[in-house]
Amino acid sequence: MSKSNIKLDPGKTMDHLLQYVKNSEAQISKGKRPTSLCIEGKAGIAKTSLVKQLAAELGYRLHQINAAMIDDLGHLVGFPQKEYAIKYSKKVNDTIWEEKKWVPAEFSEDCINDGGTYTGESRMSYANPHWLQSVNPDEKFILLLDDFTRGLPLVMQACMTLIEEYRYGSWELPKNTIIILTTNPDNGEYSVSSLDTAQRTRMRYIEMVFDTDAWARWAESDGIDGRCINFVLHNPELFSEKHDGIGGSKEFNARSMTKFFEDIGQMEDFASALSYVKTCGDGAVGNRFTDMFLTFINNKLDKLPNPKEILAMSTEKALVELTKVCGNYKTKEAYNPATASIMASRLVNYTIFGQHEQWGKAENQKMIALILHTSFSEDLKFYMAKQFVTEPAKKQSGKLQDILGDKRIIDMIFSN
Repeated sequence: MSKSNIKLDPGKTMDHLLQYVKNSEAQISKGKRPTSLCIEGKAGIAKTSLVKQLAAELGYRLHQINAAMIDDLGHLVGFPQKEYAIKYSKKVNDTIWEEKKWVPAEFSEDCINDGGTYTGESRMSYANPHWLQSVNPDEKFILLLDDFTRGLPLVMQACMTLIEEYRYGSWELPKNTIIILTTNPDNGEYSVSSLDTAQRTRMRYIEMVFDTDAWARWAESDGIDGRCINFVLHNPELFSEKHDGIGGSKEFNARSMTKFFEDIGQMEDFASALSYVKTCGDGAVGNRFTDMFLTFINNKLDKLPNPKEILAMSTEKALVELTKVCGNYKTKEAYNPATASIMASRLVNYTIFGQHEQWGKAENQKMIALILHTSFSEDLKFYMAKQFVTEPAKKQSGKLQDILGDKRIIDMIFSN
């Protein structure tokens, strides 16, 4: 179902979503309903999480509807109800004003007792669904139709009505509503329904793809075990391949990988429990991924020092440790480019996104010394320096001002 050749990583997807909301708000201010946006991508790459993050950052109320979980249409669009037309009359000066309201049958007697009269008209309509009843009419609201194409045909058709008309039967969505959908590709790998051209043209699409560096940054901020982050940075090619799991072929994805890492992350020594790691991995992510992870352990790559340990050392000891792990790029003595690349990413990500008990001038100066050290090539030094002027890093600019203000770092960024 992909309609675009442009593939966006999570960071660029978020940038796009922010602009989309801004444009949608402009349309709403003119009394228009914005075109719905569909985020398409493989399972487990955090499409849903990104929309939740968007809502939280912008102060939107969010309601998530998982289309695949709805087996009764009433839970989506409300249940049918009978309504009666009630007429109210009011005399103002010498003029009689009349107003007709449609009222659910269960409240009609109350309206008659309050001065209304029956007109004799009735109709069938839909009650507001339960998920909409608590939404303030003036509230900024994101309706997330998750796994849209996994829904039953009747559910998908009802969703299409919401997407196109922002209403269903007798009720409508609040004026400040934005509709976002998520789907998996219609490429034979997922149990999804295809949309025809008429359906597809009622929304627009972006395609989101997994990005190793973006995942590593998130993992650093979320406290995922550093040994597991090292493995992912060491094997970025994993994310475009299939792996055989228990019960046949299964698609490896970032969600299953993260759950696997969370299951084993509390273990102090992977090597002492390889059988347990193997069993957990085969069941969660498939045996090919697990075998590569075991090779990583057997080669003692899980023993690489984590950034927190290095930055807790004195500057002199930290540089010695870095040389011991990565070698010396300048002299080529024992230089290991793969390990240097892992350490460069981990140090930067921990500095910007990590969970710090304290961070001040001493840590910034130590980080500058590490960036400039001969363990890293000029390309890696540039990569590390450049990360401090990205949008996520700018949010931490107060904490990192010593790094951002260092002339050597500035020269490195702008001389390339």
